[in-house]
Amino acid sequence: MTKKEIKKQINKEFYNFVNENFSEYYISDDGNGAFVSLVDESSQNPGDDSIDYHRSEHYLATMNWCSDKTKQDCEVMEAYLKQLVKSITSQVV
Repeated sequence: MTKKEIKKQINKEFYNFVNENFSEYYISDDGNGAFVSLVDESSQNPGDDSIDYHRSEHYLATMNWCSDKTKQDCEVMEAYLKQLVKSITSQVV
C-alpha cells in the first residue's frame, strides 16, 4: 500500500467506527483538506461540543471548555484511532 492508500484506509475505518458507535455525531467536511469536524448534534452547544479530526496526521482535538461527554467520547475515539493506525501500518511493514 502507498502512503495515500494507508491514510485513506485509516480514515475510512475511523469514519465507520464513529458512525457505528457515536451516531449523535455528524461528520462535517468543510473542504479545507486537513480537518474534519465531528459535531455532536444532540448537544445544546454543538459548536463547542465538537471534535476535530486531522485526516493526514490522524489525531483528534477538542475545545478546552467542551462538555465532559465530548471529552470522554474523544478519549474513546483516540484509543480506537491509535490502535487502528498501529494495526494498519504494521500490516504494511
